Amino acid sequence: MPRIRRIQSSFNSGVLDPRLAARIDLKAYYSGAEKLDNAICLPQGGASRRDGLKYIATIASGDARLIPFSFNTEQTYMLVATNTNIAVYKNGVFLVNVAIAHTSAQLANINWTQSADTLIITHKDVAPIKVVRDSVTETTWTVSTISLTNIPQHDYDDASSPTPVNEVQQVNLDNGWTGGETFTLTLNVSTTTTLTNNATPATTATIIQNALRALGNTSDTGITVAYSGANNDYNVTFAGDDGGIDWPQMTGNIISGGGAISVSTTTDGVSSAEDVWSAGRGWPHTVTFYEGRMIFGGSKSRPQGIWLSVTNDFFNFDVGTGLPDEAIVAVLDTDQVNEIRAVVPGRQLEIYTSGGEFVVTSTPSIPETFSVARQTSYGMANVRTASIDGATLYVQRNGQSFREFLYSFGEDAHVSNSMSQLSTHLINTPVDLDAARGTATTDTNYVYLVNTSGDVVVLNTLREQQIAAWSGPWTTLNGSFKRVGVLDTEVYFIIERTISGSTVNYLEILDDDYLTDSGKQYVSHSSSIVTGLSHLEGETVKVKINGAMQPDAVVSSGSITLARTPSAELVEVGLGYNPTIKTMPVSDDFQDGPTLNREKRIVRCTINSYLTLGIHVNGERIPDRQLDIDTFDDVPDPSSKTTELYLHGWSQKAQVEITQIDSTPLTVLALDLEVSA
Repeated sequence: MPRIRRIQSSFNSGVLDPRLAARIDLKAYYSGAEKLDNAICLPQGGASRRDGLKYIATIASGDARLIPFSFNTEQTYMLVATNTNIAVYKNGVFLVNVAIAHTSAQLANINWTQSADTLIITHKDVAPIKVVRDSVTETTWTVSTISLTNIPQHDYDDASSPTPVNEVQQVNLDNGWTGGETFTLTLNVSTTTTLTNNATPATTATIIQNALRALGNTSDTGITVAYSGANNDYNVTFAGDDGGIDWPQMTGNIISGGGAISVSTTTDGVSSAEDVWSAGRGWPHTVTFYEGRMIFGGSKSRPQGIWLSVTNDFFNFDVGTGLPDEAIVAVLDTDQVNEIRAVVPGRQLEIYTSGGEFVVTSTPSIPETFSVARQTSYGMANVRTASIDGATLYVQRNGQSFREFLYSFGEDAHVSNSMSQLSTHLINTPVDLDAARGTATTDTNYVYLVNTSGDVVVLNTLREQQIAAWSGPWTTLNGSFKRVGVLDTEVYFIIERTISGSTVNYLEILDDDYLTDSGKQYVSHSSSIVTGLSHLEGETVKVKINGAMQPDAVVSSGSITLARTPSAELVEVGLGYNPTIKTMPVSDDFQDGPTLNREKRIVRCTINSYLTLGIHVNGERIPDRQLDIDTFDDVPDPSSKTTELYLHGWSQKAQVEITQIDSTPLTVLALDLEVSA
C-alpha cells in the first residue's frame, strides 16, 4: 500500500472557496483551509482562535454607526451614532452624549471625514453637520449645521424650479435731448458702440436694442427695448436666452451733446436656477479633504456632481472667475447615471461610483485643467472604503467581490484587482467594513467585513509579503454582527442579540485577554457570587477562574453563583463560541497517480501547536496532561508542543478538523500528515 508523507497547510492562504476542492493545481490549495470558523489565520503561518468580545455598553435599538475620531495620537475616541444621538467613548469608557439630527433609518447612509478637531458628517437628506471636540475639555463636544457660502447654482428645469422673472431696466435720456446726442451703455464689463439719439423715439429704441444684442455677453435676440411714451424713458427687457437672470444695472456714458443719462432697475430678474443643495433638492452624499479643499461628491438631486471648495476656505464654494484657488464644479459625464458613493484622497483624488471607478487626472486640481478619467468599470456597493498599503479597498457593486484599487505601472492606469477570488463564498453583501493597520504584535493589516447575514469575515493582508488570506466566518451566540469600527488597534462591534426574548444592541470590543463574547472580567474576585451580568440575563454562560474552566452557569437577576469560591482570582464570564480549523481534502501524487478521488486514510497527524489548551481532533479530545509527567493539582497552562496522533477511518477527503468546546487558547502552526491511499 503506497504512502506519502507531506506537510499540510500552515493555513496562510486562508479559507478557500468549496468550489476549489478539485483545484489541486493551485499552490494555495496546499496552504489553505476549508474552514476557519471563529478563527483567524496568522501572517507568520498557522491559525488561532479569534479574540473574545468584551462587553462595553447597551445602546439604543435600531441601526447605528461607529465613527472613529482621533484628536491626537494620545486622545482617540469611538463615536457611537444611534437615533438622533452620538455617544462618545474613550478606551471603552463612556464620556458624553451629543444630539444630532440623523435618525436611526438615516444612519445606514451617512458618510464622514475628519480634519483636525472637526468631524464632518453628510447625508443626502440632512444638511452637513460638524462635530467639534473642545480644545481643552474632552467631555465638551458641539454639533452644528455647516454654514455653506456661495453655494453653486443649477437649473433643475422641473416643476419645482423657481419661476423665472425677466429683468427690466429703464434708460432715461435727458428731456432736453432733441436728436444728435451720442452716448454708450455698459452692461457688466461690455460697452456698446457709440449710439446716436434720434429725434424719433422708436428709432432710438431700435438703436439701443441692436447695440445691446451685439454685446459679447448677451444673445442676439433676447433683449427688447421700447419707448415708454414720455420723459425720454426706454424700457429694456431681458427675455429669451437673456431672461431669468439678475443682470447688473447698466451705466450710461455721454459722448457728446450735453444733458444727462441715467439707468434704474424696475424689475429684478429671477433665474430658474437655484442652490444645488437645499432642503428640497437634498444635500451632498460624500465628503473628504484633498489639496486644501473640502470636497463633496454626489447629492440627492445631482448624483454625478462633484464640488471642490475654495482652497483653504472649506465652506466657501465661490467659483468666481475660475482662478486657481477658486471653487470647482464638475459632473461625471458617463453613459449612464453613476451615483458617486465615495471620494477618496489617494495619490490622486479617487471617485467611486455605482458604475465605475475614476481618478482626477489633473494635479494640482485647478478650475482651468480639472479633468476626470474612468479607470475601471466594476462599480462600488454603498459601503465605506478602507485604505491599506497605498491601495483603496472596496466592495464591488454586486456585493460578492472585494477589490483593491491602485496604480499599475504596467497599465499606466489604476486597476481594480480582486482580493476575494479564492474565497468568494465568504463575501455576502457586506454592510460595513473597517481596517486595523497593524497591531502591537504584528505589522499585518486586518480588514473586517460585516455581512448582511450577521457574520464577520476578516482579510489578513500585507502586500509587500504577498499576504492576502481570508478567515471566518465569525459568529456569536444569540447575536448578529451589525457594524464595525476600528480606532487605531481597537476593534469595536455593534452586535444585535436576543436576550430573554428581547432584541438588544450591544457595543463590544475585540480583546485578546478574553475568550468569551459579551464577556466581563473581575480582577481579584473573592466571592462565590458574580454580579453585574444583567446584559446576559437568562443566558447560559461560560465561567473561568484564573484561566481554568468552571461549570457553566445561568444568569439570574443579573448574577451567577460560582461552583467554587475564588481567592482574589481573575474571573471571566461570557458567552461561549466554538472555533473550527479544518484542512482542505488531502491530495497528492502517489506513484500510481493523484489521490484526489481515491479512498485515503490519515495514518498519523502531527500537530505543531502554540500556547494551546483543550482541543479536539476529528472529534477526539487531546489530553492536556500526562499521568507520569504533570501534576493534577494545578490548572494546566497553555503549552507549545508537538502532538502526534494516529487517526482511523478511510474516506475520499481525508481531512483533519480541530475544534474546541471550552473557552481556552488555541493556535495551530502547522500539520504534518502521513497518508495511505
